[in-house]
Amino acid sequence: MTTDKPKWWLSWVIYGLVGLLLSVGPYVGGYFLFGKRVDYPHLTERHFGFKYAQGLYSPLGRAEALVCDKDVTIYGTNGYVSWGTD
Repeated sequence: MTTDKPKWWLSWVIYGLVGLLLSVGPYVGGYFLFGKRVDYPHLTERHFGFKYAQGLYSPLGRAEALVCDKDVTIYGTNGYVSWGTD
């Protein structure tokens, strides 16, 4: 018979991973659902109707540019940000 107790930090690691997974789903879903997508042969544009879209979705725009091997431009109401595949 053993009296080993689980480590106190193990439950915090599990809670952190669950929290991360629960927050990543709506973030990625918002990127694909809230933006209007316009495709061109070597460019994808995503148009969002709120102010800080280009700052909020910058990481996903960069990832889309790398995965799809196309230039990606994200437009918000106060400007745009663009990534190339270079």
